[in-house]
Amino acid sequence: MAEEQDGKKRHRSPAYPAVGLPEAIVMLKKFYASQRRALVHLNAAYEPLGYEAGSSNGGRVIAALISYGLMIDEGTGTSRKVKISDLGYKLVILGDEDPDWLRLVREAAVKPKLFSDLITHWSEGLPSDSAIRQHLLLDLNFNENAVKPLIKDFRETYEFAQLGKSSKLSKEEEDKPEDEGPPDDHVDDEKPDPNRGRKDTPPPKREAGMNSLVIPIRESVEAEFRFPATLTLEEFEDMKDYLDTFLRVQERKVKAANRSKNDEAE
Repeated sequence: MAEEQDGKKRHRSPAYPAVGLPEAIVMLKKFYASQRRALVHLNAAYEPLGYEAGSSNGGRVIAALISYGLMIDEGTGTSRKVKISDLGYKLVILGDEDPDWLRLVREAAVKPKLFSDLITHWSEGLPSDSAIRQHLLLDLNFNENAVKPLIKDFRETYEFAQLGKSSKLSKEEEDKPEDEGPPDDHVDDEKPDPNRGRKDTPPPKREAGMNSLVIPIRESVEAEFRFPATLTLEEFEDMKDYLDTFLRVQERKVKAANRSKNDEAE
């Protein structure tokens, strides 16, 4: 058979981005500097990225940008066009000091299906390169030639998006013994604690693999939103739809309560 050579069946590795997310964002900024958010023919997208039109390496970079959700494409063949997506535009415009920047980076990092699957597979943190290599070769049937650069790009993306940070911190917090305070016979020797007796509610312990977002409402009142550190695109969209619905319902309740107060005042 044409697919077989020297008794071995040829196979293709599953799809994956050709570059890590840090390099993809650099390339995206180059494209934006030249084309802004215009929808352009595919051949016009190569030059801003430093490639000749139709170049195979350039094509792989553009495919990676699409895989991360930083670009979108329309049409096929010679009529195919590309442009920067809403997610890509926000990452170009916002600096890394912006509070939304890391959230957007994490959203892009888990968009490639392979990366999302690998992050879910090792939800407590990445193992060694050797362990990842064995998983790719033996479990996912990867071509051996593709494994080394893939692991490099995947680990760069994982660390750039700080996807293991929450799990690592949570593990350290869980392992840390609780402070039971000094023994009774040493209490008088200790300096008074200025925070002792405060009625502030201590923050809840974070669970491994979970992130939390604390939103200040007013003095001494906060809202906490807890969610998994890794989400698929479909899960993210479902969560967003649910929150939009929840906020609309709460808005109606607040408006109804305000109308009731105004009626009583009159």
